[in-house]
Amino acid sequence: MEPEKKKIILALSSSRRSKGTIKHAMELAKSEEAEMKLVYVVEEEIPNKLAEYVCEKGFMGDKTSEVLKKSLLEEYRERGVEEMESLKTLCKKKKIPFTEEFCSGRFSDEVLKIAGQIQAKSIVLNKREDRSELGRWVFGSEVKRIKQKANCPVVIIKGK
Repeated sequence: MEPEKKKIILALSSSRRSKGTIKHAMELAKSEEAEMKLVYVVEEEIPNKLAEYVCEKGFMGDKTSEVLKKSLLEEYRERGVEEMESLKTLCKKKKIPFTEEFCSGRFSDEVLKIAGQIQAKSIVLNKREDRSELGRWVFGSEVKRIKQKANCPVVIIKGK
C-alpha cells in the first residue's frame, strides 16, 4: 500500500490571491511531490462591510441595501468560480495532483478547518502589503490568525 500523499493548501479568496502565491504553492507541491488542495473562500462578511462602508461615507444614503449586499456576494462567488477553474487548468497543465474546496465563511476559520481535516503539510497564502483603510477595517488580521492557530507551517507570500 502506497503512503498517503502530502497535502499542501493553496488558500485564496476574493481578497487574497496573487500570481506569486500561486507560483510558490505549485513549485512547493512539485518539489515535495505533494497533492495540492485548492481552497477558495468566499468571505461573506466582505459584501456586508463594504455596503456598510459605502453608506457610512454617504455614497448610498444611510441605509444599507440588501440588494447591494447580495449583488456583491454573487460577484465574489462568480469570480471565485472563475479563479478555481483557472487554477484547476494550471494544475493539470503542470501535472500537479489536486483536489478542490470552494466554501463560504470567514477566511481563517475555513482554512484552519480544512487544514485540520486533511492534515495539511503546509498552507500557502497571500498577505497584501498595500491594504487601504477599508481593507484593514474589513479584513483585520486573518493571516496572523491562521499563522498562530495552524498545526502546520504557514508560508506567507507578501505582495501582489
